[in-house]
Amino acid sequence: MQEPSDATPRHILLQRASERVQMGRDIPTGARLRILKRLINRIARVFTAEQIVFNQTSVSLLQQLSREIDSQSDTQAQALVRIENNETETRALSIQMMDVMAQNALFRSELTLFRARLGESSPTGDASAPPSYGDDRFTAMYAAFEQQFRGSTEEIRGRQQAYIPDVLQEPRDRGPVLDIGSGRGEWLTLLKEHEIPAYGVDSNENFVDISIKAGLDVRLGDAVMHLKLLPDAALSTITAFHVAEHLPFSVLLDLIDHSLRTLIPGGLLILETPNPTNLIVGAANFYLDPTHNKPLHPRLLHFLIEARGFTKVETRFLAPMEVPEEEDEQAYLGSSYYDYAILGVRPPEVDGGRS
Repeated sequence: MQEPSDATPRHILLQRASERVQMGRDIPTGARLRILKRLINRIARVFTAEQIVFNQTSVSLLQQLSREIDSQSDTQAQALVRIENNETETRALSIQMMDVMAQNALFRSELTLFRARLGESSPTGDASAPPSYGDDRFTAMYAAFEQQFRGSTEEIRGRQQAYIPDVLQEPRDRGPVLDIGSGRGEWLTLLKEHEIPAYGVDSNENFVDISIKAGLDVRLGDAVMHLKLLPDAALSTITAFHVAEHLPFSVLLDLIDHSLRTLIPGGLLILETPNPTNLIVGAANFYLDPTHNKPLHPRLLHFLIEARGFTKVETRFLAPMEVPEEEDEQAYLGSSYYDYAILGVRPPEVDGGRS
């Protein structure tokens, strides 16, 4: 008989054990010295009977254990399938819920825009109605205005490339990113090229149309209202390039507070705005755009973001102007840069009761 190996299936081993349980009970037919052997068998049967009972009981228990193991394995396999199915269903449901919430936010933002165009106040009665361009005729011209006075899309994308490493840091390296006031879509295009999930919200229909035609996900509406309608910890990064200077002070605080709430722990807020400590910007260029509200000193914006709960707050000066060689560049400090950005990180814990 072939000896069992470690690879022999359990049910075969149990079958062989069952066949050997009775061995030693009877003397084979035709055996020589049958009388003597029968006498020995009678004497030995006293001992072998107990052994046979023990063997039978052991094999029976092993067979029962084997059936229970198989049953538990089947149950565990079925449970694993259910868990996997539940995880898939949960992920799908989460995506559907996020999409419904985003659509709801978009609908309410569009309703706000519609009412604003009819001369009505914001439905919530707050100051977060969409920023006005002053005149629909200027709204239609704003894309051309930015092309002439802010810079080409290639130039802006070149500047914004510096933020990609910040967005790719853990835990925000998988998105989604919300770009507030996405404009011509330079930043969203960069994110798309780096396969970072992102979408934008803008109140200018022309910008939204341009972005959609370029294959970007951009929704028409008030971005601050959109933030208010999002659930907690829904975004990995929030960016707003040259938006803060358009907002009333209370709306700017709303943007900061709801960014803190809707970012994941470790999520990033980036606010970029003109630098009024640059004399050319502060005295002249800032006022070239009639939709600007008021300039924001970099120390003020740094203070606001830190005071409202962000950590690791950083000021970066951008778009350097040419400084005469005979001048000491250090004496200019931030004033030799046309723009600046404030970056802040959402800490692990946020005080929801803070006012």
